[in-house]
Amino acid sequence: MIFRKGSTIICVFLILSCFIYAQDSGASAALPFGFEDLHLGMGLEEVKSILKGHDSFYYQGDPDVSLLERENKTLLEVEGLNFFRSGQFQFSPNDELFVIVLVMDPARIDYYSLYTTLTEKYGNPEDVSPQRAFWEDDRMRLSLERPVTLRYIYSEVFDRLAEKGEALTSYEKLSREDFLSRF
Repeated sequence: MIFRKGSTIICVFLILSCFIYAQDSGASAALPFGFEDLHLGMGLEEVKSILKGHDSFYYQGDPDVSLLERENKTLLEVEGLNFFRSGQFQFSPNDELFVIVLVMDPARIDYYSLYTTLTEKYGNPEDVSPQRAFWEDDRMRLSLERPVTLRYIYSEVFDRLAEKGEALTSYEKLSREDFLSRF
């Protein structure tokens, strides 16, 4: 009788332990609100200041970047170092950083390695296709695109601009300019 009660308690304990372990191992970290100390929502001058000391980008001031100012929108593009080819930072008319694009060097980092790292850290993506995967929460979207590009999009600002018809045009210009910059 005592043996049965003891084994029942042990079985219940083991089942609960497995259940708790399964919940813990399935948990994922919150999506990052930017890359390292470059966060969505920052102003242009703050981003420039951080880029000056950043070890992933070559930035020594305005002559080292291309600033495209159109229709009250600013795109700052900076040459990358090490694993990065470039970094692109797009600002809203209110001077809010709402898109960060990190273009990787595919000779140094591959899509699958980055996909695996992001999946291990943030869980399975919301959507996957042969060209991209993305993770999303109530604040932002993190998109991994082929060949190896990461996009951080501040949803609130993007949606606000999309209502005005500005974000989509701006995002399309960014993609087109990225394509044209390859030549």
